[in-house]
Amino acid sequence: MSHVTIEGPELFGPPEVQAIVMEEALTASQQALLVAEAAIKMRLEDHRKTGNLIRSFTTRDAGNVYRVEKTTGRLIIEWGSLMPEANWLDQGTGIYGPLHHMIVPKKPGGVMAWPAATGAGTPFTLTGRQRSGSAGAGATYIFATKVKGIKPLYYMTESMRETQAQRLACFQKGAEKIAHRLAVGK
Repeated sequence: MSHVTIEGPELFGPPEVQAIVMEEALTASQQALLVAEAAIKMRLEDHRKTGNLIRSFTTRDAGNVYRVEKTTGRLIIEWGSLMPEANWLDQGTGIYGPLHHMIVPKKPGGVMAWPAATGAGTPFTLTGRQRSGSAGAGATYIFATKVKGIKPLYYMTESMRETQAQRLACFQKGAEKIAHRLAVGK
């Protein structure tokens, strides 16, 4: 799973102050996540096939990671994608991934197979299904006993690094709102 966790510090003080801080911290965190979401989606656009992975990075759809936990005096927000492809693209696979070994078939002595080409004008759909009729007549597959894998894109890491100043500005604006609300007593 590819996700981000924002964990705030433990809060102290009267409950009414903690409520104001928690409310503004939640708003600032959600704004910071929207900044990160936009950056991640822009980075993934170059590697888009079906768009499912890009759509999986959202705070609005069921089945994705979006958890807000308000404990006594602490705010924890977790956000990301549940699709395994998200982690594969971010961290890499095979010799380029965290395990650093070739990808081999599950069955000893077996082979792996995948469509030679997918997309418009090819015998396969974007999901890899062979087209019916004359459109799928020239379908060919690639067979291999081992593959190197894919190099990591580091889109999560790079997006978070690129948007650090913008996300920090969201939290600073939230801190200013907290200070203002505490000063006027609302």
